[in-house]
Amino acid sequence: MLWVLALARSLAWALLLTGWVGLGAMAQRHSAGTLQAFGLMALWLLALGGFATLLGRVAWRAGLRRAALVGAGALTAAALVGASTRAPWASLVVAALGWAVLVALASSTVRACRLAQTRRPGSPVVPAAAGALWAWCLLGDIGDAALPQRLAAGVLLAAVALAALHPRTETGPARAGCRAGLFDCSLPTWSPGAWRDPSRWPAGLAGLVMLPMMCGLSPMTDWCRGGAFTASAMLGLHFGAMFLPALWLGTRRAVQRASTGAAGCALLLGAGALAFVLASGEPAWALVAVLQGSAWSLAWAMSLADKAPPAACLPSPLAGALLNALAVLGLGWAIARFGPAALGGLHVALGLAAWLAWSATRVHLAWRRRRQNAAFRRDATAV
Repeated sequence: MLWVLALARSLAWALLLTGWVGLGAMAQRHSAGTLQAFGLMALWLLALGGFATLLGRVAWRAGLRRAALVGAGALTAAALVGASTRAPWASLVVAALGWAVLVALASSTVRACRLAQTRRPGSPVVPAAAGALWAWCLLGDIGDAALPQRLAAGVLLAAVALAALHPRTETGPARAGCRAGLFDCSLPTWSPGAWRDPSRWPAGLAGLVMLPMMCGLSPMTDWCRGGAFTASAMLGLHFGAMFLPALWLGTRRAVQRASTGAAGCALLLGAGALAFVLASGEPAWALVAVLQGSAWSLAWAMSLADKAPPAACLPSPLAGALLNALAVLGLGWAIARFGPAALGGLHVALGLAAWLAWSATRVHLAWRRRRQNAAFRRDATAV
């Protein structure tokens, strides 16, 4: 039944977003500095890719996968509660590893539910948006003392629900392609094949912006604390920007035109860079969260509309996770060294690169058309 797949997708997305923000907030609270906090996020991303690769290469019995879901959920919940009472950093490492196993199992559960369908599944955007709404409600104010308990309860509930939703049939190894990987092509793409065509750069950069956005949410809420935007409001703005544009574009064909999508990504990323340069303080971060999140949403909608992405654009989850982890470590070092300007400077660089790539593509296309028209006029004159 399609509702089973939709619910499994929502739970998996809620686990991904809650883990990214919740673990980052707890790491920020208990770490000795920004680099250590970002190190935990790098460990989580690396473990997520590693476990996803491992689980995708072996066939598991459905009963064993259900037991693993419940066990990973219980271990993660216990570690989260332990992080607020004793040995916080060791408990956070255990929680990060357990959460990575759980998200990888959730992704494989979604894949099993998809393969069990007799009808073609619909778009994952609506379930993903529902999962983001649940994650936002669960996270609340990521700076309050009750966050570990809320996260533990949410993780355990999601693990039990996913175990109940898992099909009775066995799950075979994953097929090639981003649809068989993690979360329907939504994670950043690092494959060289995806960057050979400059016209794809704006969308590729909009996909990469997910890393600094999600990892920077916790420090951003700290920098804006005490202003007009509460931590919950900042999260709501960011999650809304990530999914509302994709929901709106899901019923329209314009996103299927690569040139239109590339122009939109370049415009949004450039506007986010300009907003950070011209604005200051809390309004700058709010504008960056909305504009860069909308750029990622458009890029994701484009990837879902791409029915046959090039094979070179489909790296393994482990290779992508390794590069994600290195990028997060570099970002953590830069913020620890240069402060908020490092995160803002990265957004400015991404926006400038996307705008330049789109402009260069348009200039090259206009030059080619001009040469073709000149050649056509010469041929007509000769005749």
